[in-house]
This record gives sequence, C-alpha cells and structure tokens, in this order.
Amino acid sequence: MAHTNMVYSAHGTLGRCSSDYPESTGSAEVTTFGEETLIENDIDGMSSVWIKFQEQGISGEVLQIIKQSWRESTRSQYAGFIKKWTSFCSERDIRFLHPTLNDILEFLLMLHKKNLSYSCINTARSALSCFVKIDGIDVGKHPLVSRFMKGIFQIKPTKSRYNEIWDVNVVFDYIRNMENNELLSLKKLTLKTVTLMALISSQRIQSIHNICLSNMCVDESKYVFYLGKIKQSRPNCKSLYMTLEKFPSEEKLCIFHSLTEYLKCTDGLRNGCDKVFISFLKPHKQVSKSTIARWIKTFLGSAGIDIKTFSAHSTRAASSSAAKRNGVPVGEILKRAGWSSEKTFLKFYNLNIVKNN
Repeated sequence: MAHTNMVYSAHGTLGRCSSDYPESTGSAEVTTFGEETLIENDIDGMSSVWIKFQEQGISGEVLQIIKQSWRESTRSQYAGFIKKWTSFCSERDIRFLHPTLNDILEFLLMLHKKNLSYSCINTARSALSCFVKIDGIDVGKHPLVSRFMKGIFQIKPTKSRYNEIWDVNVVFDYIRNMENNELLSLKKLTLKTVTLMALISSQRIQSIHNICLSNMCVDESKYVFYLGKIKQSRPNCKSLYMTLEKFPSEEKLCIFHSLTEYLKCTDGLRNGCDKVFISFLKPHKQVSKSTIARWIKTFLGSAGIDIKTFSAHSTRAASSSAAKRNGVPVGEILKRAGWSSEKTFLKFYNLNIVKNN
C-alpha cells in the first residue's frame, strides 16, 4: 500500500478539504433550580453529560478526550433526547442529574405515549445512561428499566425496514443501455460512478463520502481506498479498506473504468479538494453525505427502482443479497461490507430479491 508508484497523483497539488464542523459560537443560558444547574439553549445538547463529569472533578483537558468517545452521529442522536429529559425535569422540578428510578420510568413512559418506536426509546435510555446512575449503576442497566424496555418491545417490536429487496440486475441492465463513460455528461457519470461504487463495495454512504485521493492507491487492475474512521471502526479492529477491482468482461459495468473516467473529468475542477466526489455544478466543492445519498437515489429512480420505498442505503442489502444468491461465501460478504457478525447480515440484509420493483 505504501508503494509510491501506486499512489494517485492528479495534475497540480491536491490539498485536504476539512470535513470538521466549525465549533458553535452561540451561547447557552444557565438556569438554577433545586440544587442543580440546567443548561437552556444548550449548544451541543449534551451539556448535562459534561456537567456530570465536572461534578466528579474531571479536568477540562481530560473531558475533551472523553467527549471524543462519542462519535458526532451518536452525540447528535443523544442530544435531542437529553434536551427532552432536561425539559421534562424542568417542568416537574426534578433533579435532572440525580433523579429517582420512578422519574426515569415516567420519562420513558412519556416517550412511549408520544408513539415513539422501541428503537427511539432505547436510544433515550442509552443517552441517560451517559450521566445518570440509579443504585450505583448506569440507569440503562437497572433491572427494572431493562424490564420496562422489554415490555415496550413486546408492545411495539422492531421490524426490518425491508422484507424484500430490488434486483441489482434491473440497475445493471439500465447501465448497459447507457452511453459509454466517455460520452456521458459529468452529472450522469457522477451518478453512475457513485451508484456502482455503492453496489460493488456494499459500503455505507458514510464510507463513500469519506474516501479521499490522499488515501487512494491504484494499479492497473484495482483501486484501494483506506476508509479512515467509520461506523465499523473500533479498538483492536484491523484498518478497513474499500477495494474496487477491474471487470474487463463488461466495461460499462466496470467500476474501475467508470472511476478512472470520473477522476479524469474532475481533475481540473477540484481546486485542491481531496474528497473523491465533488459537486458536478460550479464551484465543484466537496459534497455532503446527504448529497451522495440523493445522487444514488436519483440514479435508482432513473433505473426503475421504487425510490418511495427504497432509500440509497438499500444498495447495501441489494448487493449483499445478490452476492449470497450467486454463491459468494458469507465470510467474503462480511469482509467486503464490513460486518463483524454473520447474524447481522442474515437478519437485516439477506432479503428476498424481487424482479417487480
């Protein structure tokens, strides 16, 4: 991977595009009630967590490291429920850092009465477990809270999003009828390339969004991307890579050929952007995960897939289900898609394939 003759180099110098979000410059209002301080207009939604650690004498520098243990997506998920919790406590004059067990159960019951799903209520339980303990244990692990959540599951069990999945051959046939890559507009080439990449790699939109030219190696038969920090990343886990190999028997379906043409067309448009996928509209800046998802969904719709039913993420189930039906060993599917458990694949992604989309 470190061989210099394999590392991609565009004409000119390519700099990194920062994917970090700027820190908020807003302010928070502090209200005191009971024996505790409640943060209103909370900037990141998780000030209750930080206050709890500060109560324990944790220094600011240590706290900054602890904050990084929650990924941005997790903090975003938790923030909404923590704000609901602080609002719930404010209305009832509850000590939001030191509630009773009954306070916790009443809060979860309130969420259930608002018709939230088991998954949402379980996320709220996890959020509260960050800073609330009952009888010396994290609130989410309390036997009665666990029993309550089992009851919620019996009332509103979780369901797989899809019971059936579309046939990848519908999309492949659509691609076969397209013009050659060299004749496609930049928009069509972009949408085709990103959709092919999603199908060939079985990776999440996050992974496709993350790939950078500086973390790309290429030789005459394949591209290899280091994915960096993604959802599957965890301690004691091997670094994750996306490998895109040449498919010489059908050039129109070959992700290697499509990506090569895409990089050639965007070479002079990047203005130093390191992300692989950039906007096909001026000023050709790097795009967000939601934009990549919209591109894939648009392409699937053009191919005849019911995009009212299926999201861009459905490419993960469609490609892995098709691989399983065509005799690819489950171990290879898990490795390619980044699953550590066969149970996860078989339960949520190995779906019945239907021709009628």
